[in-house]
Amino acid sequence: MAFNLFPAGSCGSGTPTVRYAPVLDTGTSGDGIGTAITTFTSSSSVSYCIITKLAAGSSGGVNQWYAADNAEPAGIAFYPASGQYTAGGGWVLDPSGRKGNFGFNARYYSGSPPLGQLVYAYRGYYNGSLADFIIKSSSFTSLSFSGTQYPLTATLQGVCSLQINRASDGLQLWSDTNATFTAVFSDSGLSFGVGSDTFQLSVWDENGASYKMVPLLLLSGGNLVVRTR
Repeated sequence: MAFNLFPAGSCGSGTPTVRYAPVLDTGTSGDGIGTAITTFTSSSSVSYCIITKLAAGSSGGVNQWYAADNAEPAGIAFYPASGQYTAGGGWVLDPSGRKGNFGFNARYYSGSPPLGQLVYAYRGYYNGSLADFIIKSSSFTSLSFSGTQYPLTATLQGVCSLQINRASDGLQLWSDTNATFTAVFSDSGLSFGVGSDTFQLSVWDENGASYKMVPLLLLSGGNLVVRTR
C-alpha cells in the first residue's frame, strides 16, 4: 500500500510524501483481508491529507494482482502542546450518510494572522462517477476562542478551495479556488473525542451561495483540542 501524505492545503494535488507498507494477513488466514501499517512523525504544527492507494511494492508501481478505488482522503494533525491553538483529526457522519474526514491545526504567531491548515473530505457521486469532495483551506482570516473551562470552543474562518476528484484515479472533475468557510470546534476536555467533542462546518462558493453545511456533530472518530492559553 502507498500512503500519500499531502499538506492539507493541497490535498490530492501536487507531490505528496509517500510511505509504503505491505499488507499483512491479520484476519482469517487466506480470506484476502489484511492490514498495512506505517509511521510518520513531525515536529512542526501541520495537518496532512492522506490518500491511500494500492501499489506494486515498496517502490510504487501498478499492482498487477488487485484493483481498487483509492481510499477516501483522511486527515491527521501534528501540533506542539503549548500556547493558544486548536488542532484535531478524525471523522463525523456527513449529511450525505458517509464519513466526513477532517484534519486541521490553527494558531496565532506573534504579529501575524492565524496560520495553519484545514481539510474536510467526503465521498459521493458527481455526474454519475464515484468521487471525493475535498474542501481545503488556502488562508485563515479569523481565529477566536471562547470559554474559560471545558467545553472550550474555537471558531475558524478563511478562504478555501473546493475540489472534486474521481475516486478511481484521483482525476480532478471540478474545482473552485475562491470559496469561504467557517468551522467551529468544541473540546470537551476528555482524553477521547468520540461522542464528546463536536465539529461544525459551513462553506460558501465563490458566488456566496451555500455549498456545504455540516451541522454541529459529535465526533464518530478521532479527537480535537482547543487551548485558550
